[in-house]
Amino acid sequence: MKLEVLLNHPDLPSLPEALITLNDLIKKDRPISEITAVIEREPSLSARALELANSAWYKRQRQSSTVQDAITVIGLSSLQQLVFATSITRIFYGVDTGLADMKSFWQQSLQLACGAKSISEELGHKSAVQSFTSGLLSYLGKLIIYIYIEHLFYSLT
Repeated sequence: MKLEVLLNHPDLPSLPEALITLNDLIKKDRPISEITAVIEREPSLSARALELANSAWYKRQRQSSTVQDAITVIGLSSLQQLVFATSITRIFYGVDTGLADMKSFWQQSLQLACGAKSISEELGHKSAVQSFTSGLLSYLGKLIIYIYIEHLFYSLT
């Protein structure tokens, strides 16, 4: 199996538009209203942002009732992590569970991502979000191979 074959595979998923747009807006330091509009177009992302902002993690006296308020509470860094993790898990949702234990896969990936972020923060690096993302992506090569194997298996049957 060659890397070139894997990367040119027709079933290889691409990143969702919301994630690409969000990263671009944050990078260009666009207003929170533009960022909110992107998140509000995706009901599941809106719900997750509100759920996170209203979780015990943030220990707030008042519940967030709007997406913009939720984004203000959790911050852009956490929003990027949330959208990225949600997007990646959605992209690879259909991987055959006979090929991989997906629950275990995501637990390992998230543990690695959180560990990478913690180490980065402990060392005082400003790239904690990038460390989280790198940790989350570390095992994605396995999923790409699983997709390729799954495609081969079903094309032979």
